[in-house]
Amino acid sequence: MIALAGGLFLFIREGEHSQIPVPSPVSYSEILRNETATTPGTTTQKTIKKPLTVVATTTESDVPEQPQLPQAINLKVPFRSQAPFGDWSEPYENGCEEASLIMVDYYYRSAPLSAQAMKDAIDEQVSWQITNWGSHDDISTEKLIELAKVFYPYQTRILTPLTPALIYEELVLGHPVIVPAAGRELHNSNFRQPGPLYHMLVIKGFTSDGKFITNDPGTRNGADYLYTESTLMSAIHDWTGAAPDGPTVGVVLIPL
Repeated sequence: MIALAGGLFLFIREGEHSQIPVPSPVSYSEILRNETATTPGTTTQKTIKKPLTVVATTTESDVPEQPQLPQAINLKVPFRSQAPFGDWSEPYENGCEEASLIMVDYYYRSAPLSAQAMKDAIDEQVSWQITNWGSHDDISTEKLIELAKVFYPYQTRILTPLTPALIYEELVLGHPVIVPAAGRELHNSNFRQPGPLYHMLVIKGFTSDGKFITNDPGTRNGADYLYTESTLMSAIHDWTGAAPDGPTVGVVLIPL
């Protein structure tokens, strides 16, 4: 299992308070180079939060070892808000889904994401939706995957029911996790209150004290934004057409 804890640290970003600095970001190419090796000198690891398979035996050596995770990881997903030039009118007010896809795409490409590139990509995807779906509305994870298949050369997968363990495992593999959420349950003080009814964001890491590191496009202060596990997991719900009251799900894009 990859071990990428340690290294240099960034200052703590705005978000739910953490005593632990946000770890320095790691690129997808670095993840790939470390898939079959453990980083030398790294000893502190975090246990995956999932139950072990029950083994019908009394022999201690037959009990499977608990998988291990890095203590912390922070994928190098570039950040831009869904209103890259500060214009929160439509289509950018409801551009969180497109913005999340775009950030993940630029992460896999290891490319810088300018404000103009974010705006142009959002505009293109919104135009496609209006032409093919008749409107630009809040979209479910199923629709998000349909959109991703049109614009990007990635495999796509829905994770459901989404658990912290599944998120950790995908992050360690270098896969950011896009999640839909009941926006007001995120309690993000940077949102225009009371916050969006529905929202989408990118989980890109976790700290050793149990915070999720996100790129939240719903605020210009959304880079490396920290949410506690309990806050984020409670808020994650898919869009059902009228409200964010669907199942707890996540979406990953995987390079072919």
